[in-house]
Amino acid sequence: AVFSASALAQSEMADGQVQKIDAPQSKVTLKHGPIKKLDMDAMTMVWCVKDVVMLEGLKPGDKVKFDAERVNGQLMIVKMEKAR
Repeated sequence: AVFSASALAQSEMADGQVQKIDAPQSKVTLKHGPIKKLDMDAMTMVWCVKDVVMLEGLKPGDKVKFDAERVNGQLMIVKMEKAR
């Protein structure tokens, strides 16, 4: 089967809910479900975001979909969008 990169990326994205936003530090606290590719259970934690622009328009309570990766040993959100 052939999957488009974007369809695959969508399925890889984890679900989360914004708890707190710290734009000056480029950080967001998310309550999230399990993240298979990082072998991580569901939890609430503080994440660094690759680009502070991702935090614009978000507020605590918003549901998001996000993709995270290890960047230089640090967990970082590389993509995030408001869930519909």
